[in-house]
Amino acid sequence: MLHIPEGGLDAVILFLDLHAQQSKRPRPQFLGFLLLGPPEIVCILIRTLWLNEDIKKAIDAPRFHHQLLPNVIEYEKFFPGDLIDDLKEKGHEMKSSSDSGIIMGILKDKGIMCANSDYRKGGGVDGF
Repeated sequence: MLHIPEGGLDAVILFLDLHAQQSKRPRPQFLGFLLLGPPEIVCILIRTLWLNEDIKKAIDAPRFHHQLLPNVIEYEKFFPGDLIDDLKEKGHEMKSSSDSGIIMGILKDKGIMCANSDYRKGGGVDGF
């Protein structure tokens, strides 16, 4: 029997083939995805795909959340203080929060697989 936690269960499996020229036969490109879903996942995708951060840095980075209503930006305790001050100066209401989603990720880059387990929940990664 499958048990789904109260907070729900979100899983994203994303395969990107950005280097189709690596083999002689053509391979389909899979880039048609929507940046929808939990904001934690969206942040990790942005950090790894566009900012070229490794999976550990992307998952361990401080996070923020804004869902428009209520008009409040919630941020984690390690979020940069100067950024919080800048956002307050621009009129944003800021609120510290300890509630964040948990991410586990695997990233294959240049043939090397790297994994990270979110320190927010404890545990770790294992491999061989």
